Amino acid sequence: MALKLGVAVGALVAGMGGAYAADLYVAPVVAPVAEAAPAYWGVVELGGLGRFVTDYDEGVDAEATFPGLYGSFALWGDLGVVRVGVDGYGEWLNVGDDGDSDITNASLGVLGAHIGAGFDQAYLGVFGGIGIYPDSDDPEDLMNGYVVGVEGTLDVDVATLYGKLGYAEAANGDGSGDEGFFGYFVEGGAIFSLSDQFAVQVSGGYGFSSPFDNSSDDGYYATWGAKAAYNLGTDLNLNLVASYEGFLAQDSEDDEYVLDHTVKVGLSIPFGGAGAASALNPVATPTAPFRASVLADVM
Repeated sequence: MALKLGVAVGALVAGMGGAYAADLYVAPVVAPVAEAAPAYWGVVELGGLGRFVTDYDEGVDAEATFPGLYGSFALWGDLGVVRVGVDGYGEWLNVGDDGDSDITNASLGVLGAHIGAGFDQAYLGVFGGIGIYPDSDDPEDLMNGYVVGVEGTLDVDVATLYGKLGYAEAANGDGSGDEGFFGYFVEGGAIFSLSDQFAVQVSGGYGFSSPFDNSSDDGYYATWGAKAAYNLGTDLNLNLVASYEGFLAQDSEDDEYVLDHTVKVGLSIPFGGAGAASALNPVATPTAPFRASVLADVM
């Protein structure tokens, strides 16, 4: 009898233990699968601009203000280590019929392509691009030129650093080949992501051309600027962008130069990236050599 009672109690305890253990069962925690980095990314930007230009030749020869519109795009793809990209920029200025069309480009179109190797914090590649811009002698006629070079970016703790070194041929004038920009240039800058909502870009550049104009004198240009992007917090990832760009083109032998200041305000829509910094394009195809070409006739 005692043996039977012991067996019954043991079975009861075993059953209760199994039921209690079932109540304590916790499903194993499965670590979330990290999302793969996007295979492509880019940005589209549209806005308005205003440009104030001074033409100086032993005194101020001309001063003018031109309103205009601009637009740009960039699209990048990640093929593993290899990255490829295309981008474009266009602007149109209302120069009117007052004879000031030779101190700035009434229009400008640039289309570029990029290929290189991308790593976790760096990119190194090559680029090439073509530009379409007005003839300085007859602004209704369009000229074309090209740029080629090497480029790179590097992510550090506080910023993304970037730079380009290239060569441009952008003829202008009467077609003799003596006018326009023919030479080497360098560009660089940094993008500071101050927060998810706000980022700032600073940039500068320099180009040297020989010959620069029809008198076969050397010439150069210099650029400097700053741009800010503010994320508006919309579902469309809309960013308000504002920028200032300075541009100086000068004959190395004379005191004549053209100086302009351009202010832009627009909207930028990035995709495949996060934060206001994704609204800025650090490796855009250069436009300065083509702008310098248009000024060849007044250098």
